[in-house]
Amino acid sequence: MAPLDPLTGVAAAVLRQTIDGANPGGWLPEQKISMLQALHAYTATNAFAGFSDDRMGLLKPGMLADFAVLDADLFAIDPAKIGATKVLRTIVGGRQRFGEGSDI
Repeated sequence: MAPLDPLTGVAAAVLRQTIDGANPGGWLPEQKISMLQALHAYTATNAFAGFSDDRMGLLKPGMLADFAVLDADLFAIDPAKIGATKVLRTIVGGRQRFGEGSDI
């Protein structure tokens, strides 16, 4: 069973390492995907799977702008450090839901 944390899922997709550390070189390493592919899967593809790609999954005019602000650029860091990335704030429905000064 995999955790629900999206950053753990992105790391697993990019590195193909199992959370128990049993496969440091990657479990089925030929199935590793790029950071772009992993983030697309967790955003646009996920919205498509939930039949909501007409209103979410992309940051563009007319779409719901639900997003997270991270303390690192996932495209610039070593993929092995994805798990150490911190979520600084989340915006859901146009309101800050997590982070300093949150609405809730």
